[in-house]
Amino acid sequence: MVTMHSVHEKGFTLSELLIVIALLGLLFVGSYSYINPKAQLAKGRDSRRKKDFAVMKRVLEDYHNDHEQYPPLALMDCSQPDLLKPYISRLPCDPNGVSYVYKLCDADGRQYSLYGRLENSQDLSLREQQCGGGCIVDGAAYNYAVTSGGSLCGQSSILPTPT
Repeated sequence: MVTMHSVHEKGFTLSELLIVIALLGLLFVGSYSYINPKAQLAKGRDSRRKKDFAVMKRVLEDYHNDHEQYPPLALMDCSQPDLLKPYISRLPCDPNGVSYVYKLCDADGRQYSLYGRLENSQDLSLREQQCGGGCIVDGAAYNYAVTSGGSLCGQSSILPTPT
């Protein structure tokens, strides 16, 4: 007598596996484009730039309080340590490794402007900037600046702020 056993195999079919892999792939692509790691990294570098500007502004004001003028251009090199000791051991550099652009407005060092470039053009702090649309300094464009006075110095033009 021959008995028939129902055969129940365990596992997934090839088509089921392909569907799951395709769905996981779509989920990954969707989340990757939503997260946008390049934009997140740019925002992180911009956050560091804004922090650097706050630190440098404090250092420059401390120097001014002691010397009744802002430091000369020669002391504003981020690659050289100890130039502004005891105020700071080393000036911060842009995350790309270059010095921020520092300009004295007059020969007496009574006013300065400090320029940098944020990568995220949608950063809300750019709306509050005199240089938010872009400032041209020594032939290069910047969109972020701090100054000791009411107006920026050392720029050849200001581009209109985008709305």
